[in-house]
Amino acid sequence: MPPALAYLIVIGLLHLVRVLPLHPREWLGALLFWRNYIPARLGGPDSNWYTGHFWSLAVEEHFYLLLPAILLLARRSRVIVLSSMATLIICWRGHAVTHGMADGFRTDQRLDALLVPAILAILLSTSVRDAVRPYLQPLWVAPWCVLLVLFSWYAPFGETVFKPLYLSALVASTMLHPSTLGGQILESHFLRFVGRISYGLYLWQQLFFVEHFEPATRPLSILQVFPFNWISLFGVAIVSYYLLERPLLEIGHRVASPFRAGDDTVRLRGLQAAQTEEA
Repeated sequence: MPPALAYLIVIGLLHLVRVLPLHPREWLGALLFWRNYIPARLGGPDSNWYTGHFWSLAVEEHFYLLLPAILLLARRSRVIVLSSMATLIICWRGHAVTHGMADGFRTDQRLDALLVPAILAILLSTSVRDAVRPYLQPLWVAPWCVLLVLFSWYAPFGETVFKPLYLSALVASTMLHPSTLGGQILESHFLRFVGRISYGLYLWQQLFFVEHFEPATRPLSILQVFPFNWISLFGVAIVSYYLLERPLLEIGHRVASPFRAGDDTVRLRGLQAAQTEEA
């Protein structure tokens, strides 16, 4: 939340001093994580750009609200419930595409992109992990991913259906086989560093990458031109990580200790022992 608020404050101030085009309703929608349900064109042709990427953050926040409740209430049928939800969303998106109501940013038409990885994560936390480990190797998964990508180009709305599958499979394959070439590349120092600052890169990219704008409508001038846009983006993301994200994460860990495997079991046993002693 704090990095997202920092970004919104900056672009809000730049709008108030008449540097950036920005519609107040879009800014408020980004602040309240409802940006993906706001029409794309409210102001001028460029007014929606600087908050447009908050559509995916809105989908994530809605997912974070739904998933814990499902995991808690449907303990024995989590996979069935999540699979049913993903199937219904895919069907609803197909109906929307057929009848001209498709909107690729709305949560009700995109949530399966997060439900599918969640299903895979739950399955890999069970005995299924050992059963699929031999088959989820990067060298085996990569060709199938390529085929699904090619198939997605020709299948109706195939990209949004198959992308969660092959991206999740790629992540799982490197997680289950970290010593392979793919796993070693992802664990390289540079990519680990990029991973740490990736949230800042995502937040601030819209401010510096405006290649589709006409040169005369690039309000930050040279900062929005290659290679200075890349330098500016990485610089701001690094500052965000070390001066904002990392210190606040450390405070959060002091306030609430990170979860450790076995904590629930220890607490449950302690509670049972106390109840037995009391009885």
